[in-house]
Amino acid sequence: MKEIPVADFARQIAEQREHIADLKREQEAIFKQHRSRAEVAAIMDRHFSELVLRGHGMIAQSLQMLASGATSTPTVLSGVAGADGVARIDVGPLLAAAVGIEQMRDLYLAELECVPLGLSREARKERLQEISYELETGEVIEEYLIEQSEEAGTPVARRPDARASVVLAPRDGR
Repeated sequence: MKEIPVADFARQIAEQREHIADLKREQEAIFKQHRSRAEVAAIMDRHFSELVLRGHGMIAQSLQMLASGATSTPTVLSGVAGADGVARIDVGPLLAAAVGIEQMRDLYLAELECVPLGLSREARKERLQEISYELETGEVIEEYLIEQSEEAGTPVARRPDARASVVLAPRDGR
């Protein structure tokens, strides 16, 4: 690598650290979002289709029970308490059957903008590999600049999260 003027060390190290921080933020955001907005929409579409079928099934079952003399109605809901003692009643199927799949889908998809666009599984995997490579490269450059600043008599402290494998890696002339 070429010689760098002493005055440039602090600026270049700061720029490199900002680049590393940007990459780590992007990496964290990708790790946090396991599904893209398109994948979430597809899951919701399947879910709504199932809800409508279940809702119509609940209504049909209730009507058949009424026809056989039982006292049942789809407007009366009952639920079973979970392990935490809280009763949960899934009104989704009846709601989907009552208002229709398109209205429910529109309601949810109108709010879908709160989900970041995200990446498909393949693009996610590829971008994480790219970030890993860019981080490794950026950290090696940062370490080189730090070593050069030390040699020039203007040492700069390493980041607390600097990887030992980069800091201690053998280099030419060292």
